[in-house]
Amino acid sequence: MLVQKILLPDLDLMENMSITSPLAGIALLVLFVVSGKVFRDNWKQQGPNWKRNCWVSGLLALGCFSILAFVPFAPSA
Repeated sequence: MLVQKILLPDLDLMENMSITSPLAGIALLVLFVVSGKVFRDNWKQQGPNWKRNCWVSGLLALGCFSILAFVPFAPSA
């Protein structure tokens, strides 16, 4: 039983999570697009600290994409 709790944690947090504001969804989408563009520009120019900048903008884009893809959108009526 202890092994099952360690391997399969309680997922109540994910069941109650949803994006309820349309503005939050739009903000995430805009942040995703802008950070993806910054990543691409840093990759192409390869200026000073370009690897760090690519990591930061890439992880930000990944986080936004993950939220948009896996958190349901349930606008409040």
